[in-house]
Order: sequence, then structure tokens, then C-alpha cells
Amino acid sequence: MAEALHLPGVKGLFAVGLEWRHEDAPPKPKAMRERAQQQGGWGVVCTTSASKVQAGFCAPIAGIKGSKKLTPLASLVADAHPQPWMGLYQLDENRYWYLAIRDGQEVFPDGDHVGPLDELLRIRENHRSQYEEWNSYEGTIQTLADHVNDAGAVRRPKLHDYRPVSPVVPITVAAAVVILGAAGAYAWYAHLAAQKAEQQRALETFKKKQKALEDAELARRNNVPWASKPLAAEAMPACRGAWIHQALASEGWMLTHWTCTLDTALKVETQWVRAGGTAADAPGVVSDDGETSKDVSVTRVAFTRFDRTVIAAVEARRAGWALAHQYHVKLKLDPPPAPPPAMPGTPDPGPLLAPAWSQSPITMTFIAAPWDVIPIDAYDTVPGWRIDSVALDLLKGEWTLGGQLYANEPVPASASIGASTVAAPGAPGASASLVSGSHRP
Repeated sequence: MAEALHLPGVKGLFAVGLEWRHEDAPPKPKAMRERAQQQGGWGVVCTTSASKVQAGFCAPIAGIKGSKKLTPLASLVADAHPQPWMGLYQLDENRYWYLAIRDGQEVFPDGDHVGPLDELLRIRENHRSQYEEWNSYEGTIQTLADHVNDAGAVRRPKLHDYRPVSPVVPITVAAAVVILGAAGAYAWYAHLAAQKAEQQRALETFKKKQKALEDAELARRNNVPWASKPLAAEAMPACRGAWIHQALASEGWMLTHWTCTLDTALKVETQWVRAGGTAADAPGVVSDDGETSKDVSVTRVAFTRFDRTVIAAVEARRAGWALAHQYHVKLKLDPPPAPPPAMPGTPDPGPLLAPAWSQSPITMTFIAAPWDVIPIDAYDTVPGWRIDSVALDLLKGEWTLGGQLYANEPVPASASIGASTVAAPGAPGASASLVSGSHRP
């Protein structure tokens, strides 16, 4: 069922959830009217950037007076990425929009849907089962607003009402009172009041979502890096979800390396080796010798869980080692990078201008997926611990987690908490490399 949608910071009203069909040429008005009346009553004809013609249809949308106020959002967002692509966008807490674009930048059949996440995921998986070649993207209602703004001053097609025109003159509110009587008039006014209340609730919900988006953007722009990096409670499920859907073999090519990197987007890099297949079927870009290939996919992810909490560096490192020891995993916790040497003639800034926080690279090594060895929530028990990447080397059978440990003061030169004070099990002398020993039951 089609719905009307407001985009933050964008003028106009947009329709999502239309049924689309390919047209060899723009349909004549009579044919368009007949098709529209068969599929709800409202319709629109659009020409894509590749000069392909499509017609979209829907039933009248509740609360919208006049179809010409609405522009089909798919017609403006279709060129956000080169085809073939599919996008999943969060509109509010429980409502999402799914768009699938293929040949000639046309909307794929059944590729314009609005509804709950589980329903749209089923549709997306069905489309993936029909064609393997898809580029996947995810975002929020703000992402859609950005796409529309990026489209610039393009012509916005409007929906048209193709329903038969009634010869009856519209009844005014005053006439309704006379015709319907007291009971009918009460129902009339009650209906109008309910519509107004619903519009007010929708406006309040929209304002709350806008405020949440603005707060998230403010946090991302904060000058401390960990404030804009998601907690493990969100970062790990994002990579886990990407891994669950990862194919291990494709058309005679075998997966050898898989890396999930988290930044402003979710980037998955894969490396493949030929196992009987041909270069024509290789995933991604083929190497010069034709025996391996590399592929990269990027998905926009709207993270919402952030935290500014950090603790003293010595205690943060102690907590990091404790986590590794508790779950018997190998941890490499590097000291913070040394500051660059001062240029000749540069005065000593003094202790008051020293950095107020430190950043220590971390690497954890696993024999199984990190989310299966350590509970996801456990990573966030170490304040300032942020995950940058999760990788798998299938040739070695080894998982690697990379990230950073942030603290609110520089690590003192004398601090050796990971080297001697809290030595790794089975590695009492591991003082030079700061590597926790691999102690597996």
C-alpha cells in the first residue's frame, strides 16, 4: 500500500510503495486511464535517465487531497547509484522503504515497498535469489533527503487521479449538516477532528526523528574520535550480519579472505582464488595473473549507539587485558604512537598543552568468529574500546579483530600493565611485544 512521505529539509510530498511496469513507449491517456483504474486509480508516467519508460500506480493515499501534490520518490532516487542496486532505508522506528533498480535505471518489479523490516527483508532476499548481481545500500530518511537534493533541479513527475469524475457536486460542511442531520453531522465533524489529530501526531513524530538525527550528527562532529564510533553492541552485529550472508564459493571461485571495516559505512572486502572457474565469473576485479580476484561492497549504516566515557589509560589497558584473559584469546595491545619530533627551533609546549587523551591500537586473534568467542556486550565493558574491523583468513583458519583503545590521559612511560603486572596466561615473560598468550582449554 502506498504512503505519503515528508523528507527532512526538502520541499514537497513524496509517494512510496507504488506498483511499476515497463512501457515500450509513453502510454496514451486512454490506455493509462484504463490501467490506473484497474490498479487503484492514481498513476504516473516516468522516463528514466536511460530513456526508459515506466508507469507507476497506486490507490488514493489516505489523508492526501489531490494526487498532484505527490511525486513518486523512486523516480528521483533511482539515479542515486548505477544499476543494478537495491536500497533499504529506515523511515522511522518501525517503518522502512525498499527500492530495487535494474536495467535502464528502472524500478524492478515489486521493487518499491514500504513497511516493517522483516517484510522488506523477505522481498530483498527474493530479489537476490532471482539475480546475483546487486549492489546493496542502506540508509535513513536523511539519506533519501540527500539523494533528492543531489538530483538537483530535475523535473518532478506528479501522480494523476485517473478515477472517473463524479457528476455530483461536492458537499460542503454546511450542507452536510442539513442533509445528514445531527447524528450525521457529529460523525462528520468527528472524522475531521480525527484527521487533524492524526496529522498533528505525524508532525510530532517527524520533529522527534529530526531531533534525533540532529543529535546524532552533532555527536559525529565532536572533536574526540571515540564519540563518533559506534559501540561494539552495534558494530559487531553489523559485521556478523554481513558474514552470515557471505558466500564461500561462487561459480568456481573460492573465498580466501574476508574483511569487514567499520567507519561511516560498512565496507566488506573479499579475496578469491580460482578453483575451476573462469575470469568471466570471478567476483570483483581479477588479478594480473588471472588466478585471484578482489571485491568490495559498501553499505551505508545508521549507527545510533555512541558513548563518550573513557577512563585513565592504565586502568583501560588493565581492563583490556582482563577481557582477553577471561576468554583466553590472544591480544596485542600496542602503546600509543609517539608524537612526531619537534622541528628545530620549536619551543617546548610544556605539560599543560600535552594531549588530554591517548589512542592505543589493539589486535585480537581468534580460532572462531569474535562474536562466538566473546559475548558482544562484553566488549563494551572496556571503556574507550572501539572496533574498526573484523577479518578472516580462511587459509590460516584465523579471525582477527582490529580496533583502538582510547583513554583520557597519555600512557605513562613507566606503565607496563600488559607486560608484567598482568601477564598473559602461559606467557609470563611477554614484556616486549605486549602479546597475551593463547591459552585454549
